[in-house]
Amino acid sequence: MELTTKQVEHVAKLARIRLSEEEKNRLAKEMADITTFAEQLTQMQNRTDEDMKAQRTFYRQDEVQPSYNREALLKNAPFAEDGCFLVPKVLE
Repeated sequence: MELTTKQVEHVAKLARIRLSEEEKNRLAKEMADITTFAEQLTQMQNRTDEDMKAQRTFYRQDEVQPSYNREALLKNAPFAEDGCFLVPKVLE
């Protein structure tokens, strides 16, 4: 969507800011880019379930892997009890 410098002037007037001609031209292009991006987002939101299914999502398989030895880890803790770290109470 192309925006004119006239539209930029109108927005600038509403915002009560003064712009040079160079700023008006630059902002017209930037605002056009923003509205084009917003239109693309709207198109993405309007996609059907069929369109979404056409895109493949890849997930890795869940696999059981060995973990650290709990006893070895708890040996490094200043305080441990029943296989858990003991820490000071921070909330009452």
